Amino acid sequence: MTDLLRAENLCKSFGSIKAVNQASITVPAGSITGLIGPNGAGKTTFFNLLSNFIVPDRGQVLFNGQPIHKLPPHRIARLGMVRTFQVAKALSRLSVLENMLLGAQDQTGEKMWQAWMPQVAKDQKLLKEKAMTILTDIGMDHKAADFAGGLSGGQRKLLEMGRALMSDPKLILLDEPAAGVNPRLIDDICGHIQRWRKDGMSFLVIEHNMDVIMSLCDRVWVLAEGSNLVDGPPTKVQNDPQVLEAYLGS
Repeated sequence: MTDLLRAENLCKSFGSIKAVNQASITVPAGSITGLIGPNGAGKTTFFNLLSNFIVPDRGQVLFNGQPIHKLPPHRIARLGMVRTFQVAKALSRLSVLENMLLGAQDQTGEKMWQAWMPQVAKDQKLLKEKAMTILTDIGMDHKAADFAGGLSGGQRKLLEMGRALMSDPKLILLDEPAAGVNPRLIDDICGHIQRWRKDGMSFLVIEHNMDVIMSLCDRVWVLAEGSNLVDGPPTKVQNDPQVLEAYLGS
């Protein structure tokens, strides 16, 4: 498989603290790749560097062979790479459907004058139909008119994943999709990820839940103190002495 995402020697310091130090990763097209490490390993900072929410001090990020580490996040999203967050971000006073529509590229909004423009009205209708199709796919179509603020933590995670799909991404970076989610919804989320991969999507997943990582991922990369420790198939990583030491200590 060709690499859809490649990060090479990324570095980021905050004052005297090296949060990410010469870290690299590859995500093959069509894969589910995992990123793990003990608390404080630099995983979230690394994610922020990959999506350019934080500018790296050194190193580069290539998406589909194109350098993206100098592009703003919205330009990266247009190229086909989007991310979710550890704490799901939903606009509480908007409905679930309205939150979904925010994920579509190049939104024009729904101003009154647009009702007189047939093409814009048609585009909005198609976007709503697309949003409802995705909500049905993730089992949340019955929540479309509800305020997003009333959703459970797991439902917010599903909404954020569904909203990411509105931009037709090639790669989704998932930041702890199972965190704070009940076991039944974790199974649902994992099932959706596996099904979307079969439809041609790729994933890079940060997750503390090792059962999720080991069951989902084709390859796992481990960070420790901001640097690459080991990488390989889940079973190899799970039993690697360096990984055990990083998590449990000597």
